[in-house]
Amino acid sequence: MAVFLLASMDLSVAPEQTGQQAATDSSGPESPAEPSPPPAGDTTPPAGSPHTDGDTHKLSPSSPAAQTAALPPKSAATGAVPRHPLSVTREPGPDDVIFVTGFGPFGHHEVNASWQAVSRLHSMGVGEQLGAKLIIEEVPVKYEYVMREIPRRWKQLRPRLVVHVGVSSYTMTLQLERVAHNGPYCRGDVLQQTPPEQRCLSGQPSTLCCRLDLARTCRAIGGSASAIDATVSDDPGHYLCGFIYFMSLAQDPARTVFVHVPPLGMPYTANQMATGLAEVVRDLWHQVLQLDQPPPRPLDLSCSDQQRP
Repeated sequence: MAVFLLASMDLSVAPEQTGQQAATDSSGPESPAEPSPPPAGDTTPPAGSPHTDGDTHKLSPSSPAAQTAALPPKSAATGAVPRHPLSVTREPGPDDVIFVTGFGPFGHHEVNASWQAVSRLHSMGVGEQLGAKLIIEEVPVKYEYVMREIPRRWKQLRPRLVVHVGVSSYTMTLQLERVAHNGPYCRGDVLQQTPPEQRCLSGQPSTLCCRLDLARTCRAIGGSASAIDATVSDDPGHYLCGFIYFMSLAQDPARTVFVHVPPLGMPYTANQMATGLAEVVRDLWHQVLQLDQPPPRPLDLSCSDQQRP
């Protein structure tokens, strides 16, 4: 399978100014090889917010704007992007994108474990191993940004798989979320703002559910060399984690998963969590490839087209 290098492109996007700067945690190092130590004094998030997310954003290896010109247009009749089953001999195209996001700093999560883990996926060669284009982004903890940019990413990148990652002080495993809620989202983001009507999308059901086999993914992680535990959860929370998950599930519930990771050092390092996330991406990638395969054609046993001697 071909390996794709995008080193010749301008792969950076200037981070959005959020009004909140990431602070450097001066507590003890996470591990000898880790550049980002765990945040000091990690505590439970404010009451009424079961889970927590992050702040600033970065996009690599290529910006959505740079990719948009190369992507085929969506159907004018239906507004849908045409999809084609992936052939193992076909050059990767727009449908072969894996889009993974983490959150940046916010609150007491001055170094957000989700982005620390996600940012290591490129160096692990996950995209090359799967013959796909891996694009990662650090997302700010801002409802307005998520409402505007996440649907735009779906249109620009036409991803085959989307994995959102956030940090939760309530888990000590990789926690694969099965559902997301449309609201209420009453906790203020980094700008102390909430979404309109404290909902994700009007006209949508109160809950959306992932259609991928998350139990299978947990088994794949357990059978790997990652030494990471994984569980399935039905509680993504009512903050930016649940909010971004609902936004993507509304785009395609058969291509979207949210993963909560614990804070750094509780108990895993960023490298360990990245190894677990790589296993998540690999298993989900194979699942969506199976879903994208065309149904088998029935065998035609008739003799209608055969000539008699």
